[in-house]
Amino acid sequence: MDLILKNRNFRTFVFAQTFRDITLMLFVTSNGWLVLDLTDSTIFVGLAAGCGGLGMLITSLLAGSIVDRVDRKKILALSHFILSITFLVVVLFIWTGSINIWILLLTTFIDGSCTSFRFVCGGTITMDLVGSKDLSRATAINFSCMTITGIFITAIGGNLIDRYGFESTYLLMSICAFISSVILMLGLPSISKNITDGNRTSIQELRDGISYIKQNKRIRSLLLLGLSSEVFGWAHESMVPVVTKYVLGGGSVELGYILASGQVGALISTLVLSNYRIKKNRTLILYLTYILFGLFLIGFVWSKILLLSMLLYCLVFLAVATYEVVLHSLMQTIVPNVMRGRVVSFQILTWGATGISGFMLGVLAGFTSPPIAITINTSILVLNGTRNIVKKILTNKSILSYWQ
Repeated sequence: MDLILKNRNFRTFVFAQTFRDITLMLFVTSNGWLVLDLTDSTIFVGLAAGCGGLGMLITSLLAGSIVDRVDRKKILALSHFILSITFLVVVLFIWTGSINIWILLLTTFIDGSCTSFRFVCGGTITMDLVGSKDLSRATAINFSCMTITGIFITAIGGNLIDRYGFESTYLLMSICAFISSVILMLGLPSISKNITDGNRTSIQELRDGISYIKQNKRIRSLLLLGLSSEVFGWAHESMVPVVTKYVLGGGSVELGYILASGQVGALISTLVLSNYRIKKNRTLILYLTYILFGLFLIGFVWSKILLLSMLLYCLVFLAVATYEVVLHSLMQTIVPNVMRGRVVSFQILTWGATGISGFMLGVLAGFTSPPIAITINTSILVLNGTRNIVKKILTNKSILSYWQ
């Protein structure tokens, strides 16, 4: 945590992102539950996730080249301001009693689009502010702040919905997104402006990014691993409200507690990682946490006891937070500065697959059940991780130093 104390700009950035994290956690708590409340349909819950994923898919590729060309701070602040206005409009629809599923689908699409800029800018700005030497620790600090926020905000959000309705959480989202935008604009200097050739278009730079990835085997393998975890692991997020309601028989309060328990697990992981640099066995840690992510998730969806579900979801996020920090740090440190925005945008593109696969998971859950659908999906994750470890051993490549 000494990075926050010693680096003023990084401290300001973390402070601004904390308000954005409040928005993120409230959205995770509120949106899926509101869709389920309006439609009582797993398919529509999945469709909402799909709209968010579609927004990320459409904007993430161009976001990388844009971030490499203009002031990253301004792009990030603008995306937060757009979200603030969007959530305020949703509040007005709820207050007037005219909220419907189509408005929520559009809102989720906008959120996904803005979120792609949030993560592309966030990752590259962190590297700009702290450098490659402290990137793993800084990334873990970012995750730590997000998870600390999530522990309280998800639980508070569930209770706010139960007592005051959905308009209370969407109004709070709007306010926090606006505050984050203001802090970024007033508190940070311009960051990495025009580091690319100004005579080249965004499409040309996108092609350069694709060409770079094609020629770099390590980047391709990391992106494919990330894609598989999104499709077969993170896709479960859209179904957490469904599991809470139909498996546990809970409401918005119980949903908030489950989401908070996940953030506790992520916090434990990131607090440890923020104080230690991972120098060895990174590939082994990457694959083991990838597999554990899937195993704990399967246990979670079949649990019918709230406390057990909270414990298992805590372990799910303990594993996946470690996996994400290691994956993101590897991605940032092996990519040259001029390409980082574009390569990270491809990573965000894989995150967009979460929403798309969440829609398919919702359809499968509609024909079977949420536990069966998630088990089928997540089993592929576990098998793929096991296959990768065995493959490295059989091909005589040292799994303990593959990316060192």
